[in-house]
Amino acid sequence: SHGFVVLAPLTSGRFANRTKCEPALDLVKALKASSGSTPPWAGVATVKARFDRVGLMGHSAGARLLASAARNASKSGYNVAAAVLSHGGTHDANTDALRMPAFFMDAQDDDHVHPENMYDLFERVYPLNPKSGHVFVNLAKGGHMEPSDLGQLNDWTARFLGCHVKGRATSCGRIYGTQSDALCRSVEHVAATGTQDPTGGCNATGGVPAAGAGPPRRGGSGRSRRSGA
Repeated sequence: SHGFVVLAPLTSGRFANRTKCEPALDLVKALKASSGSTPPWAGVATVKARFDRVGLMGHSAGARLLASAARNASKSGYNVAAAVLSHGGTHDANTDALRMPAFFMDAQDDDHVHPENMYDLFERVYPLNPKSGHVFVNLAKGGHMEPSDLGQLNDWTARFLGCHVKGRATSCGRIYGTQSDALCRSVEHVAATGTQDPTGGCNATGGVPAAGAGPPRRGGSGRSRRSGA
């Protein structure tokens, strides 16, 4: 365990009372319901959740309006310390809200959300706050449902959140470092077809300085594989 309480609203576009749910607001409603005086786990004495810093994550359609959700959560008073966009989020009109550390991930065989579109999103967001942590990974193996199939980045997602939400120095070092067990040297990645990505599909830049992390950089090295574009 990485020490997180995970809120996963199962709204499917509507709440239990059948009223329509605005997709960019369901995460905010889940936060409000869970950070009140009687959260859903109130009867579990061992669960002590804090909401002074939160991370938001979405996959596919769940990531489609994640930037808007981050904007709405911030307006509602929540400190959104990190965002993870998994195989989605390229059509959100509010991507300028992604000024917090953000992790963009895709896989080379994703025919639903093309890796080059995720890389373009990464490139658009990076200048908004260059000193913030930004990560892009395009896995050499996997399709649109890679997180539930192979799950190559699942632990890395937790480390990214551990770095920025929990402020854990060892997690920062694993994400942004250059040592042999760092992210870009541990996963097999490939440059998204048609992009000018100089890192070969794994870019971790501007991270929180931490033990073993080295200086912030744009670029990565390690287990990369260029596409045959």
